[in-house]
Parts: sequence; structure tokens; C-alpha cells
Amino acid sequence: MLSEQTCNELNNQSILLTGASGGLGKAIAIQISKYCTPKNLILSGRNIDTLNDIANECRQYQKQKQKDHQDDNEGVHVIPADLSNKESVQKLGESAIQLCSSSSSPPSSSGGIGSSSSCCVDILINCGGISSRSDFIDTKLDIDERVMQINFFSGASLAKILVPGNSKSNNSSTSSSSSKIIWISSVQGLMGIPSRTSYAASKFAVQGYCEALRGELASSNISVHCVSPGYIKTNLSLSAIKGDGTNHGTMDDATSNGSDPTDVAIEILNTVCGVAGIDIIGGNKNDFVVAATLSAKVAIWLRLLCPGLLQNLLVQRYEKAKKKKALLQEEEEEDVVVAVSDKKID
Repeated sequence: MLSEQTCNELNNQSILLTGASGGLGKAIAIQISKYCTPKNLILSGRNIDTLNDIANECRQYQKQKQKDHQDDNEGVHVIPADLSNKESVQKLGESAIQLCSSSSSPPSSSGGIGSSSSCCVDILINCGGISSRSDFIDTKLDIDERVMQINFFSGASLAKILVPGNSKSNNSSTSSSSSKIIWISSVQGLMGIPSRTSYAASKFAVQGYCEALRGELASSNISVHCVSPGYIKTNLSLSAIKGDGTNHGTMDDATSNGSDPTDVAIEILNTVCGVAGIDIIGGNKNDFVVAATLSAKVAIWLRLLCPGLLQNLLVQRYEKAKKKKALLQEEEEEDVVVAVSDKKID
């Protein structure tokens, strides 16, 4: 469950969460609603029906904690958005500002959009994303661009929209809770895995952006946290995009055996919102979070200490996957030939 320290950081805060319609994003939304009382919890994703179902579940948790609440809808909101569309991302940021600025009222269809200078979004959680499954030579450039837009540029755009209204000096901040940018990256943003070139590039971009942004905002009341989960048991591989733009449509073994999204959500929130300790190289432990298994953490250390060994292991994994794929294709082709032959005989 979420710690008391975590809830103290999230209570009475306005939170914008992308990727909330499933997987890790849904788990984060449920955990926040179950244990904390945010002023506004804004859920965003593409599937409006799924978002509404999750929002209703969140409202039930909130209602249990606030028996005298008169408006079940207050506090949990839905703003659908397509992160692959720049205009949709811009509208999401502006709508979130307007919603929070109007004290928990839904955005008005006739009213003006709130400016960044009046921003009331305290916490941005960039959780929306897409994975890729194809060799670089088989991947169209527009697919690379699409993955980068969803995984990186959308989050950067939201930060640019929301940060100006929150970037006050630490000295002038009267709140015990600082504003936060929590960006869900990946272990694959720390080491590139073959057949994931687009995905790795987007997640490496997130890592570098967060490091640079953290330095720029160091004197403000905004903290920047980059989270690198390992494999999580979600639909990420099923919905992954191939080089030609079609869905991968397959649950990878590593994903099906991945961590439970609820466990990962709890680890992320408790670590990011916990008391900031100092790591062995002098940085805050909750600025850079690796929410992954021991084997993934070992691989990260191998990249730093024995990069050649890690590279050899990744090449072996890649070659093994290629052989498995080739065998499956041969079996499928044989099945087609047999089916055609049987049809001719009939």
C-alpha cells in the first residue's frame, strides 16, 4: 500500500496522468484514489469508455473516504487525448489548466482556455506510451517519428505547457508539497535492445531530457523524477507497433512473466514521494528510479562496468529470437501449403 509520506505528498494536489486507460497508468490511478485524496485527478488516454470506467472506480474509492461528499464526480476527471497528435496534446494541457483553475469544475465549452501563468496542475505523470517490435531496416521513418511523438515529444509538450505557472522559487513556496514531473521511462532507456530501436531511442531521449530539465528547475519548487520500470505484465507488447505500422499482436514471454502493475505502481509512488535519500554518487535517490527486477538492475550495471559482455548477451538473445521467428514462419508456410493441397484434393 502507499505510505503515509506518499499520501502527504499527493493529498490536495491536482494530478494529470496520461496513459491512464490501462496497464501501469490504470494501476497508478487506482492506488492514488484508494489511499490518497488529491484535489483533482485527471485521467487521460484514447479510449473514453475505458477511462470513464476507471474514473468511476476511482470515484468509489474517493467516496469511501469522504462519506459526506455531495458530488461523486468532483475530484476525478476524464480528458481523452491522442498523444500521437500534437494538437490533441496541446488541448489536453490547456484543458487540464482550465479544469484545475476552475476549482474542480469541468472545462467550459464556451469559456477561454487558462494560460500557463495561472496553471494549477501540481503533478504531471507522463505514463502514456507505445512500444515497437521491428529491426531498424524494416521500420519506416514515420513509425520512428510516431513512437518518438508518443513516448517523448508529448511529455515534453505537456511539461512546456504546465511548468511556467509552477516554476516559483523554492524560497517563495509555502506548500509542504513541491510540484512534480514524474516521467515513466524504461530500463530500455538505459540499454538498447535489438529490434527495439524506435522504442529505445524514445526512452533514451526521456532519460536525457529529465536529467537536463532537473538541472534547469533545481532552483524552483518543481522536482523531476525519471522512472525506469522493467517488464510489466500489461498489454504493451500486444499493442506494440511494427515497422510497417501494424500491431505486433503478440504477448512476449518476458512481458507475460513481468511484474504485476499494481506492485510497480506502489513502488514508483512510494519511491518518488518518499523522503529523498542520498545515493552513492551524491544524488537524490528518488530522482532516478529503477523499478525493475534484480536481473534488469544487473544488466544496467553490466552496461556501465562490462559493456562488451552485455552487448554479447544482447546479440545472443537477438540471434535466438531471429531463429525462433524464422522457424515459426516456416511452420506457417507449411501449414498454408498443406491447406491449399487439401483444398485441391477436395
